[in-house]
This record gives sequence, structure tokens and C-alpha cells, in this order.
Amino acid sequence: PPALFASRIFNVAMGVTFLTGIGMFGAIIFLPLFIQAVIGASATSSGAVLTPMMFSVVLGSAVSGQIISRTGHYRFLGVTGVILMTLGLYLFSRMGEGTSYGTVVRNMVVMGIGLGATFPTYIISAQNAFPHRMLGIVTSSVQFFRMTGGTFGAAIMGSLLATRMATHMARAVAQAIESGALAPETAAAMSDSAVSSRGMEALNGFSSGGGMLGVPEAVMVPVRTALAVSLHEVFLLAMAVAAVAAVVAVFMREIPLRKSNTEPE
Repeated sequence: PPALFASRIFNVAMGVTFLTGIGMFGAIIFLPLFIQAVIGASATSSGAVLTPMMFSVVLGSAVSGQIISRTGHYRFLGVTGVILMTLGLYLFSRMGEGTSYGTVVRNMVVMGIGLGATFPTYIISAQNAFPHRMLGIVTSSVQFFRMTGGTFGAAIMGSLLATRMATHMARAVAQAIESGALAPETAAAMSDSAVSSRGMEALNGFSSGGGMLGVPEAVMVPVRTALAVSLHEVFLLAMAVAAVAAVVAVFMREIPLRKSNTEPE
């Protein structure tokens, strides 16, 4: 209902959940890609690497819910959670080809705790601003804006990754050819491999040792370099969005939590 947007608390809650949804899905989608293609882990490991982050989200959500229940205050937790999420995305943007698995896990824990703290905070704040009869509408609205933010985030960051990957890939290949690490014939086959199986056969013929997915290691070096730089820019964009969410969260107005579902006369 349009009347919901007359509430400042509702507007802030929806704005923050929309923006954090962009950062959340950006991290979830592209972290396994970083683990598999840059660090060099298997597909199974790159998927399982999200487990610490999911546990951190649950922990952050449970702890923040208990704090709100016991203190009756939620504004501080809402702001702190988004700031921690922004810090986690900043740490993601600092990762590169030499990043260890332990560093990735540490960054995910920071990101997950901050993200988890925002889940109950903004749902409770929005629910508390309206009568009990509107509880379902308000709760579903929070989820709707979070999922919509995730949809926008996946589309925007995916487009950014594809665009920047092409630019950085051309630069990395040129540097590899100049240094002698990559033969010009191999570079030409890299372009052909995108559209034909003959190009991939040519790639494998240039090197006896296969790299990731059977691709020669000489080819994977510029790919890893280009992807690491491109993901750096993707995480920077997600961090900027989360920073805007933190600014929006500061404008949250806190009102006393209801102690009963009975509406006033």
C-alpha cells in the first residue's frame, strides 16, 4: 500500500535492505568464481567456501536478535551491521592472486556477521512502526526489496565483470606476449577457443601441461590476472553501494518496541 511510504522508518528500512541486497548477492555470486578461477580451487571447494559466511550470517542474526529483544534498541545494531558489511566488501576488494584461503574465510566472517545483523534489525524496525494487522504486508515488503536489490546487483555487477574482464584480459595477454610468457600463436588460439572446439584443441597443442579445466598454464596466468583485477572492481562497486546503505541507515528513527499486539484505542 502507498500509505507505507509515509513512514520514515519504513523508507529507511526498505532503502537499506535494497542496497544491502545488492552487496549480498554480489558477494555470494562472485566469491566462488574468485576461489575457483583466481586461487585455483576445485568447483566443489569453491562452492563449499561459502559455508563459513553462511554460519556467520546465522550467528550475526541470532546475536543481534537477542540484543534487540533484551535492550529494546535496534538503531545502533542496524548501523553497525551495515558498516561491518561494508568493511567485509572492502576486504574482498583487497584480495588478489596471492590471497590465501584463510584470508578469504576471515573476510567472509566479517561480511557475514555484518550482513546477519541487518536481517532482524530492519524487519523488526519496520514491523514495529505499523499496527499488528499490517505485519504480513510489512514483512513481505522487506523481503521483496531485498530480493529486488539482489536482482539488480547480480545484473549490474555481472555486466561490470564482463566489460572489465575484456579490457583487462587484452592488457594481460599483451603483457604476457611482451614478456615472452605467452606465444602470439597461443594468444590467437585463445580468441578462437571462445567460438570453436578447434581453437581449444590448438591451445592444448601448444603446451604439454594442462592447467585449470585442461587449459595450459601459460594461458591461465593472464586469465587469472584479468579476473582478479576485474573482481577487485566488482567488489569495490559493492562496497560503495554498502557505504551508501550505511549513510541511509544513520537516518533510521528509533521508537520504543511494542510489548503487546493489542492496538491502542
